[in-house]
Amino acid sequence: MNRKTATAVALASLVTAGMTAAPALAARDESDVPGYSASIKVTPGRDERAETEGYAELAKISLRQAVDAAEAKIRGKAIAGALENEGGNLVYRILVQPPSPAALQRVIVDAGTAAILDVKARHDGHGDGEGDEEDDD
Repeated sequence: MNRKTATAVALASLVTAGMTAAPALAARDESDVPGYSASIKVTPGRDERAETEGYAELAKISLRQAVDAAEAKIRGKAIAGALENEGGNLVYRILVQPPSPAALQRVIVDAGTAAILDVKARHDGHGDGEGDEEDDD
């Protein structure tokens, strides 16, 4: 199974399991420069679809592996996830609901190593990308 097919299967299985690519993952201020550095560097292209497919080929871990890492870090259940270019860093952005009634956690996972690069609490509870975020550190 090639990487594109494997990624599509992983995404389909997560959607089937109730995980969706929520607007919260896409809505953000693109001018923000992340305070982390991922193992895979990328530059944006002109064709978003081709760019996204190219990112999937560059990723060394699957969405499932990123979700597993994020869920282990927060000890909660992932509710959304996507592979993204964050300031030139190829990462998975995963939203995780902690087991307690705490704020959703946005977890950034390195698409090359599965390392957790950043965790921020989402305080608005809507997952629309418009709420306040705070560092968890």
